[in-house]
Amino acid sequence: MTLLNTDTDTPVTIARGDRIAQMVIQRVERAEFVEADALPDSVRGAGGFGSTGGHAAQR
Repeated sequence: MTLLNTDTDTPVTIARGDRIAQMVIQRVERAEFVEADALPDSVRGAGGFGSTGGHAAQR
């Protein structure tokens, strides 16, 4: 069993004989979002999603 306590207010009590993972190492990313009034132009231009790749609808 892996122990993961996401409650910042209540600690987890571990008793002798409890079986838990010895160690799990995992990166946790914390993003900081910044609100923007406008976005710059891109290579895609006005074509929209998928317009720069080879999966565009063929006529």
